Formats: sequence, structure tokens, C-alpha cells
Amino acid sequence: AARVQAPTEARDEIVKAIERLEPQRGTALGSGLVIALDAALPQARINVEEFINPPKGKADEPRKKLEEREMTAGSNTAAAIVLLSDGQSNVGPDPLKAAELAASYGVRVYTVGMGTPEGTTVSADGWQMRVRLDEEKLKQIARVTEGEYFRAPDAKELKRVYSQLSAKLAFEK
Repeated sequence: AARVQAPTEARDEIVKAIERLEPQRGTALGSGLVIALDAALPQARINVEEFINPPKGKADEPRKKLEEREMTAGSNTAAAIVLLSDGQSNVGPDPLKAAELAASYGVRVYTVGMGTPEGTTVSADGWQMRVRLDEEKLKQIARVTEGEYFRAPDAKELKRVYSQLSAKLAFEK
């Protein structure tokens, strides 16, 4: 997982960043959530590298740090994360641990499930991959952070979901 565009209000920069995206062989939801959290809260100085690759014998350190935080899940109204995924994660840290970290900073994660529970084969750039919607994982991530889960099985529904989300995610400058 990597950030391809710093937070910006420049729509053309966001579109260009999306166009540069290329399919990868793995999905690291936990890493992606922590990277998004760090981008949303740079003042928190989250040690992203340590969360993603904890030193040997210290895999529970991020959990201990969570217990020291005082914020309530969903209490931070200045930041939110929208996770668009099929919910499957096959590399990196546990996405639920990353969701717990987001909750400890009060950040809600709104999850949007793409695909079907039955699954399908996706072809891109000469690869084929079997993908299946894991709604339960996406619902858990949303629940831990006091966010909300949405299902978008097709482009039309995705547009409707983003319309609903834009009404929820109004920020003051």
C-alpha cells in the first residue's frame, strides 16, 4: 500500500492520481488504512512503518499504544476515511487492528463493498484474479470505528453511495 496523492482539493490532481493506479497482486487493507489515517492526521505522527512491519517480538506494541489513547470511536469530526474494497486482505497487518487504531484517534471509517459474495474472475493487464466480496470484514471495520457500511455492486449504485457519503462528510474550512 502506498499513498499516490497527498490530500488536496484539486480535483484534476486526484483524477490524474487515479489514472496512474495499476493493479497489484496483493491487497493490504490494514496498511492502506494506516497510511490513510496518517495522511488525515499528520499531526498525530503515527509510526506507519512500525505498524506495518513491527519489530520481532513487538507485534502487540500498536495495541498497547491504543490503550493509552483517550478518544472515543467516531468522535473526531475533522477526519474520516472511505474504504472502497471487496474486503479481502492477503498481505500486511490485520485490517481490524488498523481500524482499532483509527478508532483510537476518533476517526470513522466508511466502508464501501464492491463485488458479489459469490465472487467473480477479474482480468486486468494480462492477469486474472478471483475476487469475492467479504461483507462481514467491511462491516466489522465500519463498526469498530463507528462508521457505516455501504454496498455498491455496480457503478450506478457506487454513484448513489458516494452521493450519500458526500452528505455525511461535510467539513468546515
